[in-house]
Amino acid sequence: MVEKTQKQGRKSRAELEKELAKYRGSSSSSDYLATQSRKRVDRFAQVDDELNDAIQKINWKRRTEAEKDIITWIKTYCLGTLLDDEPSDICNNIIREMVSASSNSSPVQLILPRGCGKTSFVECLVAYLMATGKKKFCVIISQNATSSTSILADIFRFLTDEGTPFAEDYPTVAFPFIKNGANSRRRMTYNGKDCSISKTSSRMLFARLEDKEGKPFPTSESLIETRGITSGLRGLKHGTQRPDFVILDDIQDDETSESAERISKLLNTINKGVLNLGGKNKISVISTATPISEDDLVSQLENDKGWITKKFPAIITYPKEYLKENKGLWGDYFSIYDNETATESNHEKSLSFYKEHQKEMDEENRVINPNRFSIEDGTISGIQFLLDKQHQIGDAAFSSEYQMQPKHTSIEIQIKPTDVLSHVGKHLEDEIPQGTQLTVCSIDLNTSYGATLTICCFDQTSSCYVIKHKIFRLNIDQQLPQIQYDQVLYDKLFEIVTEIKSWNIDIDCLVIDCGGKNWNCVLAFAKNSPIPCCGLAGRSSLMFNPLARNRLKNAIARTVLCGDEAEKIKKGTGKKWLYHDSDYYREQVQKSFMLSNGNIGSTSLYLFGDHADFAVQVCNEKLLFKKRKETGIEYCWKSKEPHDYLDCLAMCFAIRDDANLGTIIQTTKNQPSKKQLLIQALTKKRKIKIV
Repeated sequence: MVEKTQKQGRKSRAELEKELAKYRGSSSSSDYLATQSRKRVDRFAQVDDELNDAIQKINWKRRTEAEKDIITWIKTYCLGTLLDDEPSDICNNIIREMVSASSNSSPVQLILPRGCGKTSFVECLVAYLMATGKKKFCVIISQNATSSTSILADIFRFLTDEGTPFAEDYPTVAFPFIKNGANSRRRMTYNGKDCSISKTSSRMLFARLEDKEGKPFPTSESLIETRGITSGLRGLKHGTQRPDFVILDDIQDDETSESAERISKLLNTINKGVLNLGGKNKISVISTATPISEDDLVSQLENDKGWITKKFPAIITYPKEYLKENKGLWGDYFSIYDNETATESNHEKSLSFYKEHQKEMDEENRVINPNRFSIEDGTISGIQFLLDKQHQIGDAAFSSEYQMQPKHTSIEIQIKPTDVLSHVGKHLEDEIPQGTQLTVCSIDLNTSYGATLTICCFDQTSSCYVIKHKIFRLNIDQQLPQIQYDQVLYDKLFEIVTEIKSWNIDIDCLVIDCGGKNWNCVLAFAKNSPIPCCGLAGRSSLMFNPLARNRLKNAIARTVLCGDEAEKIKKGTGKKWLYHDSDYYREQVQKSFMLSNGNIGSTSLYLFGDHADFAVQVCNEKLLFKKRKETGIEYCWKSKEPHDYLDCLAMCFAIRDDANLGTIIQTTKNQPSKKQLLIQALTKKRKIKIV
C-alpha cells in the first residue's frame, strides 16, 4: 500500500500524521489541513490526461482538409446540427462572402431574403472562425437580447455535442465545455493552471489552455458576447482584449424601419458604438439584413460609401413560363389555387397540376435555395414555394422581403410643408367663417412637454377651416405617483379650458386625447368641463373594431362611442369616450391639404399667422403604403417627431364624421342650424350636458 501510494506521488497515512503532529497545538494546523484539502481538489480538477488523450486522437487529415475551405468545413462538421441540408451553390457563395468580409477592414452589408437561412449561416461562420482561431473576440448583435442569446445557445449546443466529428477534431474547444458542463463554479486545471472557462446566457468564454512551456493554444480564452442593439455596447473588453469581429444580424424590425428617428438612432449606435468596439485594433463588421421599406436602415447603409453592400435576391431567374402573358401555366395553377382557398379546401388539385406540368413550369428558373420548401405545406420545389409566397403576400411585399427591391411606387401621399403653407385662406384667427356648421377644439397631450391645441370649423360640405393653433407648456413630472399626476394634469386642463373660454369662440365640442396614463384624469375632467367635452382615443386601422366595448351601440364612419360600467347602472352618468381610427383620419387630413382651397373637403389656414411649425408637424408622418389584410387595412407610416398638430386635426375630423356632418346635404329649406346639429350630435346621442 505504501509503495502504491508513493508511486502515485501521495503520502502515507503515517507520514501525514507525523507531519501533522508538528502543527498540533498551534494555529497552523488548520492551515495545513486546508492546504492538503486544496491539493486533493486540484488533483480532481486536473484534466491533463483526458485532454492530452483527446488531442492524440485528433483526425488531422480530416481536420486539415476541412479547414482549406469553409464549405468543406460546414459539410464535415455542421450538417445535422447547425444546418439541416447542404447549402446550395448560391448559398455557398454567400457563406464565402461572409468569410471574406470577416477579414475586411471596411464594414460589409449582405442583403439577404427572408427565410434563406442567414442566421444559420452566421452561426456556422462564428463557430468556424472561433474554432480555427481566426478570431478571438466575437460580438453578436441582434434586434434584442433574446435573439442574440438564441444564436449563442445554438453555437454552444454545436460545440458541446459529444461524440461528433467536431468534438473529436477540436478537443481543445469542445472537451472543456463538455467536461465542465458550462458550470463556471466547477474548477478545471490544465498543466497546473486554472482554465477559467465560463458560460452564461449572453457570454461564452473558451478555456484558458497553455502548453507546458506556457504558450497559449490558438483558441485559449476566446470569447463570444451577445447583445441587443439597444443594449450597452461601449467598453466591451476581456482583460486587455477587445472585439475583433462583430456580426449585426437583422437588427431592424418593421416598427423601426418606418421611423426616421429610430433609423437615425440605429445609425448613430453603429457609427459611434459598433465600429469603435475594437479600440485601436482592427475590427471586422458584417451586417446581414432584409430590407423592409425604401428608406430603412438597409437602404441607408447601402448608400453609405464607407460600407460595402452585396445583394442576393431569392429568385435569380423567374421561370420562362411565368414570364408569359397571364403567367402561362403558372396562371392556371394559381386559378386552381385560389378556388381551393375560397372553398377552404386543401391544395391537392393545384399540387397535382404542378406535378403534372412541373418540368415545363420550372424551366429556366434559378433560386437562391432550391431546398427551401415544405412537403407538409404542399410545396415540392424551391420555386413553387417562392411563387406561392409571392401570390399570397403580393408583389410589393415580395419585392421587398425576397427580391431586395422595396418598391418606391407604394407611396400613397407625398405631402410637403409647402403644400400645407399654400392653404392660407381668407378668414382671420379666432374668426368663425360664415356657413360653419360645427366648431371643434382638440387637445393632444404630451404631458412631459405640452398640450397642443387646434380649433377647426366645418361647413356643410365638410370643408375645414383652422382658426386657431397653439401649444400650452406643461412639463409635468412623469415620476409623480398616479394620484398626484392626475391632480396636476386636471388643474392644468382647467387652466387651459378657462383660457379657451376667454377667447369668446363659440365652441360646440372639446375633445381631449385620453390615451395611456391620462385616461382616468381626462374622462373625469370631461364630465366637469366648462365646455362640452369628450375623451378621444385613437386605434390603428388594423385594430379598430366598431363592435369593441360598444355598449352604447353607436358606430359612425370610423368612430365608435363607448361607456364605462356606470352606463349599465345609471344611464347618462357614466364617463364616455370615443374611439377613432387614427390611421384613417390622419390620411384624410393630409389628403385635404392636397386639394385646392374652395374644393369640397379641403382644409385652409387663417390669415396673418405663423404656420411654419404647424405645417412641418402635419407632414412629419409620411404614409408609405397600405396593406389589405383579412382583419382590415394596415397602414405603414414613416414617422418623425413631433406630429401633434396632425393628431389634433385627425381628432377634429373624427368628430366631424361622428356628427354626421360629412353626409349633410345642402337644401333650401329645413337645413339644420349649427345649434340644432349640436343638440342632435352631442346632447341626444352623447348624453353630454351642455352648460
